[in-house]
Amino acid sequence: MDKQSLSALVKDWGYRMLPPPHPRSLGHGGLVVAVRKEPTGLHFDPERLHLRLVDATGRAKWTTVSRLSPLEGTRRLCPGIVSLHDRSGRRVDFFAFGGSVEPSSPADQTVVVLRSPAPVLELTAQKETVADQLADETELLMAEAEAKWGPDEAGFERRLAGVGPLEFYLAVLHTILGRYQPDDILCTAYHDLCAALEQEKEWLVAERFWPAKPRQVEELLAA
Repeated sequence: MDKQSLSALVKDWGYRMLPPPHPRSLGHGGLVVAVRKEPTGLHFDPERLHLRLVDATGRAKWTTVSRLSPLEGTRRLCPGIVSLHDRSGRRVDFFAFGGSVEPSSPADQTVVVLRSPAPVLELTAQKETVADQLADETELLMAEAEAKWGPDEAGFERRLAGVGPLEFYLAVLHTILGRYQPDDILCTAYHDLCAALEQEKEWLVAERFWPAKPRQVEELLAA
């Protein structure tokens, strides 16, 4: 997608989602964000992005991107929340399992393009959707894995930075299904989430993305 196409995509928007990997996907193929010199006042106008990127030392670091702090070239995105903030303190949140972030600067705006082979989840303030629940469960799994590194924060950040988006996404689905499916109470309480993850696994198996021996998140992010 060239600069002209990117500009056209967000011409009347502050951000737009890229098409989903398949019709029943839990998320989208990416996110395009326009950071303009002046807000339009016609929609949500992002002023900055907050997300986790791989830094020069190979660690996963929280980073703020804006017109005053632009990206220098394409960067690798790590698993975590991607938040857009406007000038009035409002925010819009997404969850990414990793991917790439590429800057483009057509005309009077900075366009940031986030792409991922794993679904990018669009979150809500109410925290009631399947995407919200999946993001919450993933953050819990990440916190559990990080806790086992103890004081070695740098070690965990390097390990997280080295995990591929699809690899991590598959591990998350495998781990959650492994916890929920044997537990009737959990599956009943989170019926929509369980059903969506089972359906997603079926698609991944059919497309030959599902590995013969899937890994747990704890194993994937272990020291």
